[in-house]
Amino acid sequence: MKLNFTTLQNNQNFSGIRPPYLKNGYLIKPIALDPTKGDIDSALYAAQTQNPIGRGLNGTVYPYSYLGRDLVVKKYFPKEQCANQASADNEYNKLDMLYSAGVKNKDIQQGLFSLVTPEDNEYLVSLRVNGLKPNIFNNRFNNKNLSKMVQLLGNLDLPRRNCAMSNLPYYGLLHYDLALGNLLLDENNAGLIDFEYMKKENLNRFFEEDKRMTSTADCNLGDVCGLPSNLRGFEYRTFLPYLIKTDKQEAKKLFDDYLKFKSNYHLQRFNFFKDEKTKTDSPALNRLAKKELAHSEVLSKLNNDTRKAEAYKMQIARFIYVQSPFEQNVCEVNSRQINKYLDEALEFFEQRYDKFDEISRNDKNNVFASEQKEYYKDGFELVLRWQELHNWMNWQKKMPKKSNFCNLQDYINALKNHELFMAKLTDKNTITLDKYLGL
Repeated sequence: MKLNFTTLQNNQNFSGIRPPYLKNGYLIKPIALDPTKGDIDSALYAAQTQNPIGRGLNGTVYPYSYLGRDLVVKKYFPKEQCANQASADNEYNKLDMLYSAGVKNKDIQQGLFSLVTPEDNEYLVSLRVNGLKPNIFNNRFNNKNLSKMVQLLGNLDLPRRNCAMSNLPYYGLLHYDLALGNLLLDENNAGLIDFEYMKKENLNRFFEEDKRMTSTADCNLGDVCGLPSNLRGFEYRTFLPYLIKTDKQEAKKLFDDYLKFKSNYHLQRFNFFKDEKTKTDSPALNRLAKKELAHSEVLSKLNNDTRKAEAYKMQIARFIYVQSPFEQNVCEVNSRQINKYLDEALEFFEQRYDKFDEISRNDKNNVFASEQKEYYKDGFELVLRWQELHNWMNWQKKMPKKSNFCNLQDYINALKNHELFMAKLTDKNTITLDKYLGL
């Protein structure tokens, strides 16, 4: 690629400390740092001399230190070798988005600058996040680092306004790739990296009561009003598979610890929406605050029913995910098992809702019964929507027949959508989280 004025014009979508610019044949794209010659030279030297600490689908990561800062530089593969040929620009833009959203935490990857050399080699420099990826052998989740992980995801999950003075809209930052390799742990801490697939989601449509599922990304929907949730992504991508590979007694303790941390997550969101109510007259905020408080209270008083409810939601989100194109490996799924599991979960949530609805109607002063009613109602609606999505995905299992469509374009669209069901069908049952935990 020849770096010229056209190239520069194509890199004007930024929010960093200054626009991209050309200097000595290099395209410099600042995020949180406008690099000096020393910043650039040290990054290029590290990519040539340091041992890599990570290698992904699109590049290799090298650690180094410069001027007292611990840094990493990612050298991208040539575009024709990348799984995603727009990877370098994507990752730069996403870290730039985090910077503009005010996400500045040493435990969340912070991009400093990106550069393209005259030879068309692309690099991205970030502050280094400490830790190693989780595994059940020598880098396990524990009470401290799990608490920290939930805090990080909770802060990332808080809705943001497009500008401080605007009434609406709200938006959220969804990571969409919370796999083991993008989470870092040590004994006392946790970190998040690799925001290449992050999206800025408009949240206003999720405030509506009649929101309906429309895409496979809906395995990321959270517990309250379907608001997309990084915490849900962590549950089905990493936490559930980790628990099922862990010793059962340890898994039970870790699951209980997690639900207590999740109670605090919902309390943080209650306080956020309560505060937002003072800034806008949106009726949705009252409803959201009430629901978040109900979820926090129910999870703070754990019993086997709430444990089972949370295990159901994690497992169903996992079932939806492994059938979608977001799972890069083709997984085996048993549709009959999933259908039965969804029916079982719906019956569970409906029975608990009916129970606490009757209690709260007979005793209007029983606040906790009303909160449990709200909690199980939200769970029922969420599972019902996931059932709708699963039924839609089941349709993808058979190649559409042209005779079933009125026109050619509908048939072409159906053929394209057929790719959305990625799993391999099997008659073998998957062990589910609730069964593994003995719930």
